[in-house]
Amino acid sequence: MTNEGLIREIRKWDLVALLVNVTVGAGIFRLPADVQKTVGNYSLAAFVVCAVIVGMIALCFAEVGSRFSTTGGPYLYAKETFGPTIAFMVGWLMWLTRVAGFATLTQVFVAYLGYFWPPAESGLPRIAIITALVVVLTVINIIGVKQSARVGDIFTVSKLIPLGLFVAVGLFFISPARFTLAVRPGFGSFSAAVFILIYVFSGFEAVLVNSGEIRRPQRVIPFALIVALSASVALFLLIQVVCIGTLPNLAESVRPLAEASRSFLGTTGPPIISAGALIGIFGTLNVIMLACTRLPFAMAVQGQLAAVEAAEQDGHVVSDCWRDVALIRIARRDFDLNGLRNSLSLPVGKQRLARGA
Repeated sequence: MTNEGLIREIRKWDLVALLVNVTVGAGIFRLPADVQKTVGNYSLAAFVVCAVIVGMIALCFAEVGSRFSTTGGPYLYAKETFGPTIAFMVGWLMWLTRVAGFATLTQVFVAYLGYFWPPAESGLPRIAIITALVVVLTVINIIGVKQSARVGDIFTVSKLIPLGLFVAVGLFFISPARFTLAVRPGFGSFSAAVFILIYVFSGFEAVLVNSGEIRRPQRVIPFALIVALSASVALFLLIQVVCIGTLPNLAESVRPLAEASRSFLGTTGPPIISAGALIGIFGTLNVIMLACTRLPFAMAVQGQLAAVEAAEQDGHVVSDCWRDVALIRIARRDFDLNGLRNSLSLPVGKQRLARGA
């Protein structure tokens, strides 16, 4: 057990799985069409350029992450480098962006579930599904970080199976004629495509918040970042190659992977891809929940949140405030900034950071 009262239950390959889970999220099921619409077949080059940029950022995180072993990630890095004021802003901005990301992904989850059961997208079924989803993720988190990490392992493998099938089969059906290059796009268009792809690769920094629960973080974090992002880049490029080579109107597609899979997997393709999307989104939500319940804890440990009520015998952190804000905002579709500000104005003394077994 660490000095913070946390148990180091995230192993090396657990961390790799968590990083893959948050990187290979919902974006890859849509963005191949968006980037193709922006720069055509130069989208492959955009993926490579974006990967190089994000890779340099990841190397910085790997270097800095190897110097810390306590909970906080980017928040802690900012505090040690720039002081408490900047760290306070970094911590709250990270938390707010993750709440918004959690809400958005939950909406995407319901939309994909609507492929199998249309009533899921509206009314009471939608509210019930969202509530159940948040409650299940909260329960997993309360049980313990070990269980959360194992769930991450399962969902990482489960999401990679349909994507691996898509690539493995699709590569045999690509048409080389579809890879001809048109007029080279301008700098503005190409930059816009790279910016779009930043969304695909973002999120890995949130996992580093859990450094206080990672075994040998100074050695494991650099290894996991390099392995996870390298594997994700290779997968993204192969997916884009298959989409370009098998889907004639890729730029106009709303569900590019599902539509491309229909051309070589038949009618079973779209259901497999949609199921993969559901699994992938659930896995990403689990990672967000795991990371963002630790962020208020890290800020409290550093004295920047008041009145922390904690159970000494437990081994990980769950924020009631995080769960309640996420659930209420998603269920009501109320994502306005005023609403978030009102929620954050709740008395901090009532915000419990309970440590689970």
